[in-house]
Order: sequence, then C-alpha cells, then structure tokens
Amino acid sequence: MMISEADTAVERFLAQPHRLEIRVEGGRRRLDYFPDLMRRMADGTIEIIEVKKSRDEIDADPDYAFKIAKAARVYEAVGLTLRIVTADDDVDIDPLLPNAQSIFADKFAYIGTRERLTMEETFEAKGAIAHAEAIETIAAAGGLPENRARKVLHALVCTRSAGIDITRRITRDSAVTKPERRGRRWAPS
Repeated sequence: MMISEADTAVERFLAQPHRLEIRVEGGRRRLDYFPDLMRRMADGTIEIIEVKKSRDEIDADPDYAFKIAKAARVYEAVGLTLRIVTADDDVDIDPLLPNAQSIFADKFAYIGTRERLTMEETFEAKGAIAHAEAIETIAAAGGLPENRARKVLHALVCTRSAGIDITRRITRDSAVTKPERRGRRWAPS
C-alpha cells in the first residue's frame, strides 16, 4: 500500500475491495476469495493484487492454489489482471520500497495554498523540474526550511499533484512532474 500511495502511476487503490464468489463443479461448492488490494492505474487498467510471503505459500496448499487460479480466470474474463506479489520479487526491490517508505512517511504533511499554486504554475511554465528545484520552489513559496519543503513535496506526490519515478534512486536531479489525470476534471465555465 505504501508503494501504491507513492506511485503516481496508481490513480486509486483499495484494500480488500470485494469478495469474489466462485461457483465450482456442480454448483454446490463455492469458493470465496478476498483480494488484498485493487489498484486503478493512471492508464485506466485495473489490477487485483494478492500479497504473499513467497510462491511456496501458494504451492503448499493445493486448495488455495486452485482458488487463486480460478480467481485469475474470473478476473481475466472481465478485463482485470490478478498479480501475485511476494517478498521474494516485487516488494524488497531497492530503491522502490525505500523511496515509497520515505514519501509515504510524509503523506500527511500540510500543503499550503501558496506551495500548491506555486508548483502548479511551475509545472505550467516549465513542465518537469529537478527534485532539488522543486524543493527550493516550495521552500521559497512558503518560507519553509528545505527539510519541511521536502515533506510538502512528498505530500504533493501522495495527493497526485506531483510525481517522481520511485523505481529509480531519487537524487537532486530526479525529474518531478505533474501527473496526467484521466477523466473529467472540474473546470469553471
């Protein structure tokens, strides 16, 4: 969930979003499956995520493996993707998780109107800017020390008002962008 919060490629996410009832052979037996996470991506795709410690955890239980396989088929039939994430592969990747943890830790930092508007204007004027420049811009707009401005930038990422590629190590030169938004946005007439 921390990765989803910090990754602007994820538009929305929800923990245990639903119960999937799967009828099996003969219709008498029903499998109930509760996915761990559902993510709507910025490109409009929806993925269902199951989190496990390892692939062996699934393979060790044939009934559970059967249920996961059936769930994957149901999701595929309606155009969704079931992805299994294990600690062995997707979660412990450096720098993805440390970046997400750092950004997530600041998600509740207060974002002042000046800082938000200044970043909007900067994105309109320049497009992408360097991470260090984004922090300096926020600091100057709000009269904030740089460590506080960094927290505000992280909160802007969590609100999808700014974006940083969290799959790469974040440096002074990392690009900070305005994330693309799908759908209709409110606009005064």
